[in-house]
Amino acid sequence: MEYGNTRDWLSDLVPEKGLSPAMMRVIQVLMTNQRVASYGDVGEIATRAQVNSSTVVRCAQALGFKGWPVLQQELRARYLASLSSEETFYAHGETASSPGHNAIRQDIQNLRETLESVDPTDVDRAIETIAGSRRVVVVATGTFAAVGQIFAHLGSVLGYPISLETRGAVHLSSALAGFGPEDTLIVINVWRPIRDLLNAARLARKAGARVLTITDSRRGPYTELSDLMLVVPSEGVSFFQSVTAATSLAYGIVDGLAQVDPARTQERLRAARDYWETLQTYES
Repeated sequence: MEYGNTRDWLSDLVPEKGLSPAMMRVIQVLMTNQRVASYGDVGEIATRAQVNSSTVVRCAQALGFKGWPVLQQELRARYLASLSSEETFYAHGETASSPGHNAIRQDIQNLRETLESVDPTDVDRAIETIAGSRRVVVVATGTFAAVGQIFAHLGSVLGYPISLETRGAVHLSSALAGFGPEDTLIVINVWRPIRDLLNAARLARKAGARVLTITDSRRGPYTELSDLMLVVPSEGVSFFQSVTAATSLAYGIVDGLAQVDPARTQERLRAARDYWETLQTYES
């Protein structure tokens, strides 16, 4: 099944016992109107399916989601992943308002949805996993490598053995050399699955290491490879994906790492300050 094939994906989610005729009409609307399903409100979906809004919500829950917003986030991620960069650019269309404000509004919406899609207990598990690891390798590419840099840079300042690998092939194999059950791989992959990152997850699993994935799709190729998935919206305002929600999540996890051992954190920060002064890092 292709990652962006919404019709097949929805069909696979329908329970074996089936759904009511009203819910199946909702499913049909989602299958045949992907853009409406991705951006329309629950009332519009209900009108097209000739059902009431509560039926749309119950349908989402019957498919295994907390509610309509979480299902719609998944539908939108898959819809955007099915488009090329050029198609994504045209899908957002022209706007007469400020591009800067449009981007901010979209990221505000992404952050709101992140509060719904990310369970606080899962964030706690991520912090505990990273803090208890012998070694942590973060793999990411493109603009989302910036999110990986947050983990690698700030995590290292705190004394955690975190490194970032943004290259593929032989560089990935070197980064994962000696990986075992005490180690953790953090994969940051949104939009479409990237072969090198998927292979890195497979190698880590084979070595018995833990795999923590930050992605924008709850049901995809990383589902079976991940010990823990943190799902964040990534929709941007043009041909690119937004890193804002993933960045905020990374900051939250790093703050959690700092709180694991406050005394150690203070000691590490003092040491970092001493290094800055010795190296004359900042202009006085």
